[in-house]
Amino acid sequence: MSNENKIFGNNKHIADFLDGFLNVSNKPDYAVLITGDWGSGKTHFIKKYLGGDKKIVENWLTDCEKHIVLYVSLFGTKSRADMDSRVLEKLHPILMSKKIKVFTSSFPIIGMIAGASSPVPGGAVVGERIGKDFQCFTEAFRKSLLKEKQEKDFKNLVVVFDDVERADMPLPELLGYLNEYVEHLHVPCILLADENVWKEINESQKIHQKEITGIWGKNEKVDLIVKKSINQTLHSLSSTEEKVVGKKFQIQTSPEEIIESWFPENKNDATIFGDEIYELLKPHKALLKSILEKSPKHNYRAFKQSIEDLKNFIGPNFENIPKSLLTDNELNSLIFADFLCSVYGAKLAMLRNDPFVVAAQKIQMARAFARGAGNIVDDEDDENVKDPFDDAFGKIECISQMSHACDTEKWNAIWEKWLESSIIEKDEVTAAIKDTIWFDRKKQYWTEQLYHWYELSDAEGRLALDSFYESIESKTIFNPDTLIALYYRLYWYASEGVLEESADEFSERMKQYVNDIANEMEYSDLSQWDDNYGRGYDSTYLVYEEKNKAFVEHIRKILTNRKTKQKENEITNIEKTFDPQNPKNVEILCDKISCKFCGLQDFEFEKIDPDVIARIYVSLTNVEDSRKFIDAIKQRFRKQSYSLIEHENFLKKLKTSAEDLKNSYPRPLTTRQFSLYYLAKVAEDYLNILPKLKEERDSLNAWEKDLNKPT
Repeated sequence: MSNENKIFGNNKHIADFLDGFLNVSNKPDYAVLITGDWGSGKTHFIKKYLGGDKKIVENWLTDCEKHIVLYVSLFGTKSRADMDSRVLEKLHPILMSKKIKVFTSSFPIIGMIAGASSPVPGGAVVGERIGKDFQCFTEAFRKSLLKEKQEKDFKNLVVVFDDVERADMPLPELLGYLNEYVEHLHVPCILLADENVWKEINESQKIHQKEITGIWGKNEKVDLIVKKSINQTLHSLSSTEEKVVGKKFQIQTSPEEIIESWFPENKNDATIFGDEIYELLKPHKALLKSILEKSPKHNYRAFKQSIEDLKNFIGPNFENIPKSLLTDNELNSLIFADFLCSVYGAKLAMLRNDPFVVAAQKIQMARAFARGAGNIVDDEDDENVKDPFDDAFGKIECISQMSHACDTEKWNAIWEKWLESSIIEKDEVTAAIKDTIWFDRKKQYWTEQLYHWYELSDAEGRLALDSFYESIESKTIFNPDTLIALYYRLYWYASEGVLEESADEFSERMKQYVNDIANEMEYSDLSQWDDNYGRGYDSTYLVYEEKNKAFVEHIRKILTNRKTKQKENEITNIEKTFDPQNPKNVEILCDKISCKFCGLQDFEFEKIDPDVIARIYVSLTNVEDSRKFIDAIKQRFRKQSYSLIEHENFLKKLKTSAEDLKNSYPRPLTTRQFSLYYLAKVAEDYLNILPKLKEERDSLNAWEKDLNKPT
């Protein structure tokens, strides 16, 4: 591809045409219309074409290479007066002075600047009104502009009207205004418009005229007159457009062209996003191109806004995210991909009222809103429904997908806050970045690679082993299942000569480590390490099965002893640690008593001193809490069935403790003191059913004994 082709890519044919259109001595009396979806690169192309070697065009009048360019957006203009005002504002700040406001039209000034030879509409009127002031102004304006670009010829004036389709005025009036530039002033005009909206405007004009027939048609004679008027109007609209627009082009800027222009390999001038974002994103140009290519619409303006949003997210001078946390390109790529896919997806959903928006409006969460297109239904389990966000960006690696590398929930929360309110919690983002395998999780990640150590490269294998020994040295592995999984693999590796120490030396090191962290070790029932483990899952465990079982039992003993001690301490200190005024404390205790989330043996209620139970109960000042406490005891006793017989002495003591405490208070009793009656009654009620339970148990035992007698 030639250098010229590289500059304009798929739009080189447009550039070639404009070379002739703008540089002929006899200016054409028509405008060039360049169309494309909103944000598809129309303005970008014109800036690149007219700006020449200039990287950033800030002032159209002075920054363009060979032409004086008057760039005017027609967005929201409602009349010719609005359009004139836009033109005058763009020409020079002096045009906003009181003296120059007497101009009724921009055409005389444009004509004077461009050196128009043909009659200028309104010129005579202007001359009569302000005479010498007009001449003084145009001369001053020309001199001022010449200071900036002395080599330019004023006859090289080009007018660019952008957002033509977004002018809020009738299309015939708009086209008529533009026609005065090309036909009377012979000023080359380039029109930029969204072709789809342009066509919609054309159609809406026709529909509007047809509706007039229905409104006005009251008899045959009137109908004929209106229809004739409609046909004339439509013919006028069509012919005016053909007269004004002599050539149409569809912009075809590729994602590669856009990204290369935003992030050139050689940075000579100021960059479009600033140096900080340029340096951060330049290594990730392939990622940026990929996001654009995979998106349902190539909306470069929306993507540019998304990058600006990323710039704000990071903050000026890395105010929000310290630069020291953005030094790893792999991590940066995942963060940038997640942010840009989410924000760009949300922007595409908000651009126009199409199904992309309608579907998104059904989703409440901001991240879900970013997914925004296609058929979203209430049934999330329907496998036939595609998630449009995942359909477009699902194969792009993002940080919130890397469950092995970070806490994905943290990242989803960060994106939701930003998408909903543009809020960034600096500490939250810093913590999320640090809690990744590139920072605080690095040792954990590489230690876990020991599970498939033989598949790693030599360098990665060494890193994995070093990470393991560093973790042991710094005492940062507390999960017993992880310790066992590492033990049986590394014991085997040590036996095969992989480690510097022998298998027995390694085993002693691990047992000592477990002893050292006994109080900090996480709890596990170790059920996955029973006798059936490994027989169809991991044969490595079976190579040294007895050694591995011994290590499992060593950990199990530590955990069992610690749990027993913890339960004893909980029972012994329950009165000291319980706060009767804290509703959460009351709820937790009642759940434990009733075994709502645990087994009967996990909280040994019957080992609590009955005097303590009575004092805890009477300390509950809230009536509802007292009822919860009584109900929890009833639920516990109902679950015990025959095992309640074993707690007969406990029930007797509980009844006595409640009665004794009640009787110890001076008269008159308070409602809470009197409520001890109900605690004593619960114990009494279950004592009364014990004889029946004993009878049933004895009968059942006798039946089982008879059943087992030899025949």
